[in-house]
Amino acid sequence: MPGIGQLIADLSILVPPWVLWTLALVIFVIAVPGYQYSIRERQVRERVRRMVRAEPAQRAQLIEDALTLAGHNPHLLALVVREARKRTLPLVQDRALAVLDAGDAAMQQEAKRLRSEVAVVDPMLGRPHAMAAAALAMLEAGNPDGARSRVEAALSQHPNDPVLRAAATRIAAEHPQPEAAVPSAGVDGAPGDP
Repeated sequence: MPGIGQLIADLSILVPPWVLWTLALVIFVIAVPGYQYSIRERQVRERVRRMVRAEPAQRAQLIEDALTLAGHNPHLLALVVREARKRTLPLVQDRALAVLDAGDAAMQQEAKRLRSEVAVVDPMLGRPHAMAAAALAMLEAGNPDGARSRVEAALSQHPNDPVLRAAATRIAAEHPQPEAAVPSAGVDGAPGDP
């Protein structure tokens, strides 16, 4: 069975070598950007995947890394949004959507399309105890944002379930959500009135 060397020798008899080199160069120039893009996609997916188990300080750095890798490419930013949705990271999703909203018309169109996508209904929503257990497992795995969003989704369907309420209380106690500063109202109701 002839090898690649024999194949090249046979082709050089039929086609001049400069044509083969030109063809190889054209194929290389066409293939390299796609290869680089696939590497960039893999890096973005890896950063988002690592956010699930990362500590808060490391998670902030991973968010910045993922958004920096995505740059101003609407497809890569959409990938960040989809991966964040898949891993229930609403803060990451919101940051990527904010970058898309601040961009040009193509990026804003992509943000609009992502917002209009129908969210997949979690099959556990009908089972509040399973949802509470899944949220607490996410909390134990170091993903309080995902746990909080899962419990909030379940509470919207089952607002009076005691197990879900207990899970929400535990999540809020262990990882309180930062609240915006509200100016204190005085006796007359004017802000800052003593």
